[in-house]
Amino acid sequence: MGFASELYEIINSRLQGRVEYDWHEPRVAGYLPGIEYDGIEASESGYQDTFYGTRKGSHWTGLAISRGLQGKELVPYLIKDFKAWICMRPDLWPSPPTTFTSPFVILKGAWALTNLHNLPQDVLLQIFALLQLSDIMNLSSTSKGMRLLITNPGMLSAILRWEVLNPHGQLRWILPVAAFPKEVEQAEKIAQEWLTSSYTLHYNQNPTTSTSLMSAFQNQAFPYYAFIPTYLTVNTSNESFSMSSRRRLWKQVRQFQNLWLEYRTNGWDTDIFSAFNPKTLEQLQIAGME
Repeated sequence: MGFASELYEIINSRLQGRVEYDWHEPRVAGYLPGIEYDGIEASESGYQDTFYGTRKGSHWTGLAISRGLQGKELVPYLIKDFKAWICMRPDLWPSPPTTFTSPFVILKGAWALTNLHNLPQDVLLQIFALLQLSDIMNLSSTSKGMRLLITNPGMLSAILRWEVLNPHGQLRWILPVAAFPKEVEQAEKIAQEWLTSSYTLHYNQNPTTSTSLMSAFQNQAFPYYAFIPTYLTVNTSNESFSMSSRRRLWKQVRQFQNLWLEYRTNGWDTDIFSAFNPKTLEQLQIAGME
């Protein structure tokens, strides 16, 4: 069975079928219950020519205004508050910028060190791997010593590198996907630009370690501290804004992957492909009463 045929069979054999359009209750049609679409299914209609009734507060817009942004600079933040999406391909990789302003305050000078400073970096990474990235950033604001430990380019890059390369990392979705034609090659080309830029990290490399076959993303000198903020920047004039929908797509693909696993392990939810199947009729009656 081909990919399209198998997808058709999976979708149409679910006990809870796709949501259909209702003229009495305008809504996006065609999505599956049980799949989290990151709020896009709550839009008023399938077209974003009107945002009436879809705004969920003004958090992002207010934050942008407080930072002094105005005019077109506010568009990305309005889009986030209205739960809308910019339709850009999700594989446009950002090159190193001419200038980079860190989103984190990097402290300079001598500060009182914490006990965590005495731990080896690999042990620290094991600890940080148990936390959400937002929690790690909050931890860095508890004292000047913690800020110095977490947000220096070396440690911050190590934390982000772990989250990108670890199979269960929170930033795993950033890596290029082989299913996109030539995306891996393009991503590696851009990554090499970062690796040879002024942002690259300097460390004592083991002379016995060959980097000729290593992905630039795996190289310890790769400047994740600058790459990730640029990658995730909220800026419509930057190609990296195309990555704003990449995480959403990744999450949906992973959910459909679970559907495939369930289908191939347990078979159909209900057999709609056999006419008057008694089990199917019984299940449909139960579903209708619920």
